[in-house]
Amino acid sequence: MLPSEIDHMDTLGFQSINGDLGGVWAPSDFPITIGGHGLLVTGLLEIQGVGLLVQATAQFQNTVQILNTLTVTGGLVTANAGAHILGAPLTVDSAAAFNGIADFEDDVTVHTSAFLLVGGSAQLGNDSSKTLDVEATATFNAPATFNDTIDFFDAVVIHSAGGLINAGPATFNGSADFNGSANFDGSIVANGTVDFWDGLTLHGSTGLIVNGDSVFNHAVTLGTNGSDAVDVPGTMNLHEPLTYSFSGRVPRRPLIGAGANSTYGIPDANEIHVPNGTLPANTTYILSTNGAKEGDEFVISTLDNAHFLQVSVGAATATIRAGGATIPSWCRFVLAGGIWRLVELNTP
Repeated sequence: MLPSEIDHMDTLGFQSINGDLGGVWAPSDFPITIGGHGLLVTGLLEIQGVGLLVQATAQFQNTVQILNTLTVTGGLVTANAGAHILGAPLTVDSAAAFNGIADFEDDVTVHTSAFLLVGGSAQLGNDSSKTLDVEATATFNAPATFNDTIDFFDAVVIHSAGGLINAGPATFNGSADFNGSANFDGSIVANGTVDFWDGLTLHGSTGLIVNGDSVFNHAVTLGTNGSDAVDVPGTMNLHEPLTYSFSGRVPRRPLIGAGANSTYGIPDANEIHVPNGTLPANTTYILSTNGAKEGDEFVISTLDNAHFLQVSVGAATATIRAGGATIPSWCRFVLAGGIWRLVELNTP
């Protein structure tokens, strides 16, 4: 064997990769290419430089640590088991699937039509100071639970029957469309249109504040028992007649009239009753339009048959006196055109 041949064999042995003892190799001219059945990594894989996978499928069967930038420009990246800790930016131009826990400690960017699929639990941020900014439409096909404040600046669509469960305040500055139930333990502020296609449950003491239009396509139940109240400070428009069930009704608001000249209006009552013996002399009640709305009614009745009761509504008056201690006299008014108009007078 020639010395040159021995030298050549020594060079080849020096340049070969030791798969048992390991080592460091730095190709100077061409990268190392593995074809055929590819490369199977059953232990730890560390990529400390720029990891580039082009038009290939990468499957990780155990823990993956990326200490520097990993860029995927094509194919599918699948992490099937173990914890996946990403301490550097991850850019995915195609699909990425994490079937175990995925911790993103740096930026994650998904471009164009690429899609990020998380088959297991996913933690975004490693403390409460980190934020998640979703500037596009967010779609939840399974129940979503938020344990702190959530702000939505674009449309939110909930397709799952499991719905949305939120333990903190929620603010919707864009449209929100709930095809499943929505359960909020905190307050809700909706500055856009909100559509609830199923049940809505509010457990918080702050209640529901809606600054935009709301559409309820299912029946709405307000309160669970007779002690719950519905307070409507503003005008309420009804497109159909009211229907009552059980003991449901709209009660009158009666008040016992005073034995002296007095002024009454809708803020006080809509019925004034004067018992027999109340009036010490002929008395005048003035009916005010303060707080009254078009179509309001006001009834004043008396059982006092010893004195006259004069009801004054602007320039007009109605005088009533009972026909006896058990024979009432009354007058009924309706607000029309901004003034009280006498529509019924009973003087026995």
